[in-house]
Amino acid sequence: MLDFSRLTWPEIKDTIPRLDALLLPLGSIEQHGFHLPVNNDYYTARELAGIIQKKGEEEGLTLAVSFSLPVGCSHHHMAFPGTVSLSEETFSQVLGEILESYNQHGIRRVFIVNGHGGNAPGIEKALIKAREDGTWDMLEPFHYWDTFKEKGSEILESGHYFHACEGETSLALALKQRVLMEKAVNSLEENADLKRLNILEMEDIFVPPFHHLTKSGVIGNSKAADKEKGEKLIEIITSEAVKVIKENLVLNGKTAG
Repeated sequence: MLDFSRLTWPEIKDTIPRLDALLLPLGSIEQHGFHLPVNNDYYTARELAGIIQKKGEEEGLTLAVSFSLPVGCSHHHMAFPGTVSLSEETFSQVLGEILESYNQHGIRRVFIVNGHGGNAPGIEKALIKAREDGTWDMLEPFHYWDTFKEKGSEILESGHYFHACEGETSLALALKQRVLMEKAVNSLEENADLKRLNILEMEDIFVPPFHHLTKSGVIGNSKAADKEKGEKLIEIITSEAVKVIKENLVLNGKTAG
C-alpha cells in the first residue's frame, strides 16, 4: 500500500506529480456494542482505503493513502464509555486545515473515505469552504454504505444496516478486525421499532442518542454477520470507489498516471 504516513517527505514530494488522487480516511472513536472495539469506524475507513488503493493500482491509477483522522462527530454515543467526540464545527475546521495543508503541497485531488455517518455534515461543510478558492480538481466525499443500498438487502439476511449491525460486523470480520462474535446481539428482536433506522432505505441518516434506544449500543442483527457477506460488500464498495475516481479524472481532463 502506498501510504503517505510511512513515507519520508522527499518520497512524498516525488510521488505527488504522478498521483491521481490521495485517499483520506475519516473515522470515529465510539462504542460499537459488546462485540466490536471503539476504533471500528476508523479501522474500517483505513482498511477500505488500502483496498481501494490496491484495486486502483490494478486498473492503472496511482493512488496513495493519507494518514487517517480517527476522531469524528460522535456526540450521539457519548453515554457509552470510551467514545470520544468532536463538535461538528471543530471537526469541519480540522478537516479543512488538513485539506489546506495538502493543497499547499500541490495535491489537488482528494477522495475522502468516510467510515462514520455522523461525520457527513461536517465533511460537507468543510468541502464547501475548501472549494471556494477554486484550486481543487477533485474533492470527493465517499460514504461507503451508499454503494450497497440497492444490493444490501440481497446480501444481508436481516435486510437492515445501521450500527454495529449485520453489515458492519460482516465488514469487520472480512477486514480482520477484532470481533467478539460470542457477544453479538440482535437488537431488532429486543426493539422492533429499531427496524425503521435502516440506511438501506433512508435518504438522510438520522442519528439519535443511542442510549435512549438500545442498552447494547447495537442497532441491527450483529449475530447474523459472517465474513463472506463482508467480502461481498467490500467488492461493491471498492469497485464503486475506483469507478467514481476514474469518472472524476475524466471530468477534469485527467488520465490515469
